[in-house]
Amino acid sequence: MSPQAMPHRPPLWKKFVLLGVTWSLLTAPIAQAAVSIAQQPLTLSNNVPGNLVLTPSVEWPTIMSMANVGAFDTTKTYYGYFDPNKCYGYTIAGTSVPAFTGVNGGTKNYFAPASDATNRTCSKAWSGNYLNWAATQTIDVFRSTLTGGNRVVDTANLTILEKARHTGQTGTGALNISGASTVANNTPSSLSYFSTKLSGLGNRMYFISANSTSVNDKDGTSRSLRYLLDNPAVAQSKGAVEFDPSEGVKSGWVYSVNIDVQVCKSGMLEDNCVAYGSNAKPQGAPRADPEIRLRIHLQRLRLSQYFQGAAGRRGASSAARLCRPEYL
Repeated sequence: MSPQAMPHRPPLWKKFVLLGVTWSLLTAPIAQAAVSIAQQPLTLSNNVPGNLVLTPSVEWPTIMSMANVGAFDTTKTYYGYFDPNKCYGYTIAGTSVPAFTGVNGGTKNYFAPASDATNRTCSKAWSGNYLNWAATQTIDVFRSTLTGGNRVVDTANLTILEKARHTGQTGTGALNISGASTVANNTPSSLSYFSTKLSGLGNRMYFISANSTSVNDKDGTSRSLRYLLDNPAVAQSKGAVEFDPSEGVKSGWVYSVNIDVQVCKSGMLEDNCVAYGSNAKPQGAPRADPEIRLRIHLQRLRLSQYFQGAAGRRGASSAARLCRPEYL
């Protein structure tokens, strides 16, 4: 019986050589031709700036919630469409003011900056800092930060912003301040109590003032200030009357004002006003170049309390519906 032939095996050193060659081939850089990547659409001949798409939630809690929360504190700065460092007057508009594009109750009256504030306070005038606390809804901060605000009058010489509509789905905006000095330093009232209402009033605000938390109604029945704000027909004013600065603030009367404010007024520009020739317009952070302006707007955005009262949030279709102008 002939012995079987043993299989031929390569020497061990050949295995190591083969392994080394394979490793070198795997790890060696592969020469590639340089490819130029287009930085703009191939079908356009001109440069196109980059775009940023944001998809924030704008369900009704975002729209109706208050941007500046907590009790009013004169040592704090509150942000919104008003300049916290200015005093404002309520302007009874003349015929030269164009019709507003917003939902403001049919009048064209608005707040206009009148003077600089002292540590955010004013003497028997409207403080911008207080109005931001009392009337700014969360969506207003979004708008101010991203676009400069919701313009309802936008002519060469006049720019007026309007707060978001309040539909009444929540009771937000029922606020109070008290103390004769606090009221006098932030509102045109010389009385000791001052209460406001936003709920269900669209772009308007009701207010009432007195020297106590209760006053007589038109029939002599004692009513709380809050009750009269909710039921203005029984107040001494027999309804919510348009505030006229020339007549002052009467105790127990319910007044109505548009939360519409003139911005970028010549000689009293806000920090986000950008010049266009001899006039200026408000701009949001994405279009404002200076780094300090961006930091200011981002701080405003952080201060806003998003999604308060989030119970019962609606779906995407409802959120999209609420983005339409008639809901804002």
